[in-house]
Amino acid sequence: MSKDELFTTNFTKGKRTYFFDVKKSNNDTMYIEITESKKTDDGFERHSVMVFEEDVLDFRNAFTKTIAIYNHLHEQNRNKKKESTIEAIRETIPNDYKAWSLEDDKALEYYYFQGLSIKEIAETMQRTAGAISSRILKIGLNTSADDQSD
Repeated sequence: MSKDELFTTNFTKGKRTYFFDVKKSNNDTMYIEITESKKTDDGFERHSVMVFEEDVLDFRNAFTKTIAIYNHLHEQNRNKKKESTIEAIRETIPNDYKAWSLEDDKALEYYYFQGLSIKEIAETMQRTAGAISSRILKIGLNTSADDQSD
């Protein structure tokens, strides 16, 4: 660390390394330097942003707000992807990922005691065999549900 560097930290992801430095200028004022260093075929490409002492609090506030908005938008995007995945699954298994109602539990119990296999119950109730097996155990119909898994 050079004499003008008071603190430094970094992290690397792939070909990029990000440096966060607190430095002191010639006139003894502090500033933050954020540097991206990217490995290229010719060596390294670097880009820096310097945030001067009088701007640090405003920078922090703007950056904090940006991260909060990013996190919110990222979560929305993740939920949309999850919804579209569930919608795709429901094209072939219409009741997959739907909550179980009391009527569903009664129907499951009826089919189970009629001797239908897990696979047959799943097809009838339009759910996966795993969902049927799990629900049989959850509502306590029989701990040996594996006997009917054909």
